Amino acid sequence: MNAPAAVCRDRAHSGRLCAAGSRRLVIAVFLLGWLALPAHLCAATLAEAVEAAWQRSPEARPLIAQRAVQEARRDAAERLFPPSPFVQGDVASDRFLSNQGYASLGLEIGTPVWLPGEGRATARQAQAGIGELDARLTELRLAIAGLVRDAAGQVEEAALAGPPLERRAAAARDLATITEQRVRRGESPSADALLARGEALAAESALAEQRALLAQAQARFAVITGLSAVPSLAEDRTPPSLPAPDHPRLLAAHRAVDAARAALRLVEATPRDSPTVSLQGRHERTTYPERFDTRVGLVVRLPLATEARNRPRIASAQAEVTRAEAQLALLQRELEIEIRQARLAFEAAQAQVRLAEAGFRTLEQRRRQLEQAYAAGEMPLVEVIRARTAAFDADLARARARAGQDRARARLNQALGVMP
Repeated sequence: MNAPAAVCRDRAHSGRLCAAGSRRLVIAVFLLGWLALPAHLCAATLAEAVEAAWQRSPEARPLIAQRAVQEARRDAAERLFPPSPFVQGDVASDRFLSNQGYASLGLEIGTPVWLPGEGRATARQAQAGIGELDARLTELRLAIAGLVRDAAGQVEEAALAGPPLERRAAAARDLATITEQRVRRGESPSADALLARGEALAAESALAEQRALLAQAQARFAVITGLSAVPSLAEDRTPPSLPAPDHPRLLAAHRAVDAARAALRLVEATPRDSPTVSLQGRHERTTYPERFDTRVGLVVRLPLATEARNRPRIASAQAEVTRAEAQLALLQRELEIEIRQARLAFEAAQAQVRLAEAGFRTLEQRRRQLEQAYAAGEMPLVEVIRARTAAFDADLARARARAGQDRARARLNQALGVMP
């Protein structure tokens, strides 16, 4: 055996072993890294993606803080006295810096008291405010679910367009190679090679554009949810025939009406400021050297109800009730229109999928027939490229129709108030 040849074979064998070992090492490192990924970066369902987006959302923080305010008001309304008690004292003398003549020392300890029904009305208003804020939080969660659905739909639409465009690019490259071989053998004109090459470049350009759109959609989804794995909209629920009985948007509007009415009842229950009750003690003398006299008394302060005070407050509370009721009626009308439009769009998307499937089968069959005719020399290349373009466009339209159907289903669920 030739020694240099044996050395070359040994080196080649060692190179192949090293390459294989390197590939195994890379695969092992990748698998270990994937297993070590945090749970929030692994595959997620649509509901988990919504939960992840909810945890990252800053919009809920002000509502949660306002809820704590209402809870504090409710707790305060359950106490015996509304505001804080007070202590008041006074000293009087007709001889400055002297112990002669008149002298008086006074002390008063008191507290405001509830008007009849004021405490219950205050607690009910606070509880209505808590109910409204809870409904607003649920409404916000539905809105975040809409963002997640839209972001996942963009990723799915771009991802489903990938395989058809990859098939088109691969077929265009194969056709360009075959055409160049036919040109070299003199079986086709040189213009055919340029035409096939142009088709291959166009297919590669479309594929590159799709990959860029996919990367952008994935980046948007990652920013919203913090997840790298994107769930499919196909797992979204089948839309019900009627809106959810506890539709978050409607529930929030109803709770706003309840809160406005509770505020009106509180205004009606407080036609005057809170009365005050205090215990007063006074220690005084008329002149020196008389002894001090001590007196103790009860003081009640009762503010009077006036139209100048109450009329603006009642009018403002009634206007808030009217505004909340009008917003509820407007929302009911808007939701009815939105649900009808979303349902019609979903039905149209389903029909579009059926038409796209039928169109693809027809154009794919035509493509195969023309390719066979071209291989037999019975069809010019330009007709084959046209047939291929039409078939691949139909394949792409079929993929986009499927993605459109999933997005239409998600929009209908969103309009119906259905959470993932």
